[in-house]
Amino acid sequence: MLRASYSFFAVFIGWLIPCLGFLAWMQFRSSFGYITDFGFILFWPLLFSFLGWLFVGLPLVLLLRGDRFRSPLVIISVAVASTTIVFLAISALFGFGLFYFLWWPVLIGIIGGATFWILQRYQPRSNWIFWVAPVTFFPLVRFVILPMGIAFFPYTTHVLAEGAIGNEAVFAVMHRVKVGDSFQDLHRRYPQLFPEPSLVMSSYSGDGASYTISFDDSRQKVTKIEVKEK
Repeated sequence: MLRASYSFFAVFIGWLIPCLGFLAWMQFRSSFGYITDFGFILFWPLLFSFLGWLFVGLPLVLLLRGDRFRSPLVIISVAVASTTIVFLAISALFGFGLFYFLWWPVLIGIIGGATFWILQRYQPRSNWIFWVAPVTFFPLVRFVILPMGIAFFPYTTHVLAEGAIGNEAVFAVMHRVKVGDSFQDLHRRYPQLFPEPSLVMSSYSGDGASYTISFDDSRQKVTKIEVKEK
């Protein structure tokens, strides 16, 4: 069971690090300037990582033993082959045309394989941690970290996780807007929600919730705020 738990945790780390890196690139380095397709980016790489582990990586981990399978080159090669084969199969099956993302399963395999080799070499004995940490990651993020982000850092949470939380963070931001706030100050603080050029009104309505931010005729100061949440 130790080898199985090591491999499960390794594929989780192999998925997590490239995913966080890609999200950071979209936010800070790409032409987007924000994160798009949040759910897609999280789900599909995680799916082919898990399927690659379940149908290829795990059986090989349990079947292949001995000194040869302790080599980091062999382990990383098997991990890369597992994630890449499943990625190509899913892309072909669903017709996604994601071949320009082929670097992603390769990177997952390299990081996951290296993580497994490190765990196998040092053999930590608390194997339950390696099952629990990946399984509790999503509930922890969705029901603890994101609500805390909405409460204390709503705009940053909106930018980083809009695809996962909808408009919850947007309405938290609107509650922070005060009558008399200038448009320039709002644009500086929340550029995605108050883009230039300035408008007389900023509003949203949908899913039983709405907000309206009205500015004066010179479009300089907030004169009225109406926020209705469902």
